[in-house]
Amino acid sequence: MAKIWAKLINNDKIIKDCVIETEKRYGIDEFISYLQNICYILDIPNPIVLSTHFEKFSEFNHVKFTREDFIEELRAEKLVLEKA
Repeated sequence: MAKIWAKLINNDKIIKDCVIETEKRYGIDEFISYLQNICYILDIPNPIVLSTHFEKFSEFNHVKFTREDFIEELRAEKLVLEKA
């Protein structure tokens, strides 16, 4: 099992966060599913997920979603996912 730490950040401060457990290896479909679960827990809209988001997360264990990645309004500057 692996963990993903999701942080909602505004003015360089964590305003909300959560940790979910995942399978050790997964593809982009599972990544999107985990992200939807995270957004539900944090009560925020789902971002648009590009293959580059998944590639950055897989390669660097870290990815940022900014306000531009959301269709609906995000009440924070960014959503950051890290492998914990």
